[in-house]
Amino acid sequence: MRSLLFRIIRRIGFRFGIRIQRSSEIEQLSVPVFIEDAFKDCKAVRVLQIGANDGMSEWDPIAPFYDKPGFSGILFEPQPKTYKRLKSNLDRRPQWTTKNAAVSNQTGTIDFYVVGSPMKSKHPLFCDQISSTIRHEVVAKLVAWGHTESEAEGLTQKIRVDSFSFADLATGEGGGFDLVAIDAEGMDFKLVRMMFEANIAPKLLIFECSHLNPDERLQIPDLLFSKKYAYYPCGGDIVAKHFASE
Repeated sequence: MRSLLFRIIRRIGFRFGIRIQRSSEIEQLSVPVFIEDAFKDCKAVRVLQIGANDGMSEWDPIAPFYDKPGFSGILFEPQPKTYKRLKSNLDRRPQWTTKNAAVSNQTGTIDFYVVGSPMKSKHPLFCDQISSTIRHEVVAKLVAWGHTESEAEGLTQKIRVDSFSFADLATGEGGGFDLVAIDAEGMDFKLVRMMFEANIAPKLLIFECSHLNPDERLQIPDLLFSKKYAYYPCGGDIVAKHFASE
């Protein structure tokens, strides 16, 4: 109960642009530690983050570097309401560009699934963390929260959002990304493949693996090694570093 209460307090803080963490958690932020180590000798680091949420969500690997000299980049968040908070949180940091859009295999618009009535869910403060381009991902999370299948289906709403392809990101938007971070609720591995197909090879790649299906999990080593990446599991994430960066 204390853990849930702390998460609620922390989530309320995030809504107001305040990051609240236990001291023990700060010591365990292994992904930011990897980032710090990978770019300790770099004067400039170009970042692409897909699924930035509001920029203040727990375990966000990029947030600790918003004000670090030399770091800049583009943050994508497709949820309209969540994006407004992201833009507000980053407005005074001109080195960061925010985009109210998804990244997919096409530039244009795509279907996107959200919790349509968060206050009717069992965890309204966390609904913006489970949106996805995959409807089943949203439904499954709501069921895991204790909703019936029919309730979860009723709460899941389809919207249309803007989308950019990796191919366009490689030739526009500044390109030349040193760090790519992906949190896309089940689409992560597919996006990693799209990134490689667009010949984007960052020095450091971070993507969520907790929502991948068993087949995708089995493919991780072969894909990353074929692209010359060593990888390390960090909780629910994979952190991969390019061999050529050593």
